[in-house]
Amino acid sequence: MPVDRLGDECRIAEQCHAAERHVGPALADEMFEMFFKLKKVGKTILLVEQYVQPALAVADRAYIIDQGMAIHNDTAARLLASTEIQERYCGM
Repeated sequence: MPVDRLGDECRIAEQCHAAERHVGPALADEMFEMFFKLKKVGKTILLVEQYVQPALAVADRAYIIDQGMAIHNDTAARLLASTEIQERYCGM
């Protein structure tokens, strides 16, 4: 990847990280819309998110970390379909 494109992607990541610290529900929705757009054009995103359900909606693959341990990893679709994941992490 050309260095200038890498720099642009790093700046986007920095902006997202800075915005995330001050996010209300409306802005969080806008951020996930942006994540879907980036995914649609083939960009890879490393997302660390405490709200499992919206994170799994945008992810292809996910790792669920609980108390510092990766306790689940699979495709996002499989994790979201899991009754255990829904009950424990999605509040269903």
